[in-house]
Amino acid sequence: MSRLQGASIAALLAIVCSHSHADTIVVNTSDDENNVLGSKCSIREAVSYINQKNIVKKNIAPIESSISQKNSRLGVLNNEKKVLEIRLADASAAEKPALESEIAQVKIQIQGIESDIAILQTAKKNLENQIIGFQIYGCVPKSVTDTDEVVLPAQKTPFNIDLGEIQIKDSIIIKLDDTTQSSSQLTDSTADDLVPAIIQAGGTTPSRIFMLDDGQADATKRIAVRFLNLDLRGCRANAADLTACAVDGGIVYNKEDLTLTNVKFSLGGASGHGGALFNADQAFLLATGVNFEANRAPDGAAFYSTQSGVSIQQSLFYKNTGVNPADTIVHILTGVVPSSSLLTRRSIISDTTLSTNIGTALSVPEQIRLLSLTVVANTAGVDFRGLDINLTSSIIAQDGAAPQDCLNVGASTKFRYNLYMSAACPGTVPADMNRQISGTGDEKLFAGPSSDAATCDLPPATGLLCPLGNFGGSTRSHKPRLLASYSALTDSPIVNKGVMGTGNADNDCNNVDQRGKARTLCDIGAVELLTTNSDKQGQDVLVGQTVHFSMLEKIGDGELMPAARCAAVVKDPRADLTKDGCPFLTILPGKGSVTFDDVKHEAVYVPGYAYHGFDRFSYAYTTTLSRFSDANNDKTVVMSVKVVADPASGIDDKNYAGSLGIWGLLSLLGLTQLRRRVQRG
Repeated sequence: MSRLQGASIAALLAIVCSHSHADTIVVNTSDDENNVLGSKCSIREAVSYINQKNIVKKNIAPIESSISQKNSRLGVLNNEKKVLEIRLADASAAEKPALESEIAQVKIQIQGIESDIAILQTAKKNLENQIIGFQIYGCVPKSVTDTDEVVLPAQKTPFNIDLGEIQIKDSIIIKLDDTTQSSSQLTDSTADDLVPAIIQAGGTTPSRIFMLDDGQADATKRIAVRFLNLDLRGCRANAADLTACAVDGGIVYNKEDLTLTNVKFSLGGASGHGGALFNADQAFLLATGVNFEANRAPDGAAFYSTQSGVSIQQSLFYKNTGVNPADTIVHILTGVVPSSSLLTRRSIISDTTLSTNIGTALSVPEQIRLLSLTVVANTAGVDFRGLDINLTSSIIAQDGAAPQDCLNVGASTKFRYNLYMSAACPGTVPADMNRQISGTGDEKLFAGPSSDAATCDLPPATGLLCPLGNFGGSTRSHKPRLLASYSALTDSPIVNKGVMGTGNADNDCNNVDQRGKARTLCDIGAVELLTTNSDKQGQDVLVGQTVHFSMLEKIGDGELMPAARCAAVVKDPRADLTKDGCPFLTILPGKGSVTFDDVKHEAVYVPGYAYHGFDRFSYAYTTTLSRFSDANNDKTVVMSVKVVADPASGIDDKNYAGSLGIWGLLSLLGLTQLRRRVQRG
């Protein structure tokens, strides 16, 4: 009984006998145990329990069907017996012997069926007890769900996989226990992002982590596997380690229907195909918010698929490495779309960044649509393979020293609404609305010394994109910039230059960008520029304390207008034209004063006296985005501020100067998007 951790046999049988019988298993050890008696439940044991349980469950199903059929037959016979008994009661002496014989025969049939049902019930119970027996290795269902789940508790240390690959043979969800996390932690740009569960391949023999294969020949009957909020780390010690974790699929080998949401693949290695992930014939992949980083293979350093059952969106491929510079990072071999018993899936890679990879970023067949991509700073960009590939609303630039943004362009390649650098790209047809850039001056690609520099240069620095950074969402991205030198929004080669709303699914931008932010008129590339035009700040302080409010905290995707441009851009007489952002007060404080720090870009509030209570003020500043608003009175970002002063005895005495949000930074209330209604030229 102690093996069952206090749960009664009756309660466990209730779970086993439930109609759906899909279980939630909570992993409680980081060790890689394999059927070790005790209370610990490892990832391997949890998956093994579900695999074995479902095999037994499939054996129970025909028994339950037979019991149901026999119970139906039993009901018919009991009714027949009752009718005969009624007839017998009213029968004549001559009729009774025949009726009694019939009743006896029916009773024999009833007894036989009741015996069969008893045997079947015993067999069913034995199988149910067999399922309970699997729990001696520590994995006990916590609840009944629609789909089997393996839940990993939030922790900083990795879950180790030291005993070789784990085979997944039935539908399952493996996910982080995120019940205490906020969904906004995956969509904002703050430091408290949701930390995924780390699963680390180890052991003495290099191996991948998961093999997805139900062993069934019928390709239309795939198991459904979902990974959610996981950090999958391959067997390589670091990016310089040349170890191959497997021949194909260095971290995951997929033969089924795999859905990835907010998953990271890193340090995978393969000697053949798919350094991180290999998609086999008839397999499907749906990936959203996935980060492929520092994986290695000679073909598909990050991802390889033999067929086109692929949908990748809002994802990042960064610093993956081919064995040779000409090797591919993402390689989809054929245009065959796997058969499906459910639906026809669209094959697409969209709203995704491929940056700083050593190899050709993309090599795909024409069945894969390429939409709203940022493909930059790779050894080479897109290999069109001479095919009728559709690439739309994307940035393909500075790939290779030449550069080599476009390789093997076909006569019928569709190349529209793109920003590119290489003359080999087919961007010269005026009707296709492409734009070639030089990579110098105002057309310099990155606002920084490299594609992944630590910071983005501030205005008036040039650079169409910020280096790779955390600008919101679950993956890093290259945020577009509006240069201080622009006199109109149409000067940007990126903003509003994509295509949207035509009704053509092959060309139209999606409704959201890589970060999950809503698109308006569609910017070229993976990221849509957004701004705020009003917001709130607030802070609780000790009486008499000075308070600092950062102008950069809620600036959106814009940047402070440099002071050198203030006189030309800002016409409000209240604006301080000598400071970045051209700041000014719109509502004066009643109990103190406000100055603007041009070094730290802060509004500094100094109380006029030691009051107890609150004070309010508002200030405005201009950004590289807000200045292009259509409305003359809406060209700034306005911050409404509340300062609450309490006596020292009421709260802990802490240093608040320069600190934001320690005592209850007010939540975002007034976020709105700047609708850019400037028409394309």
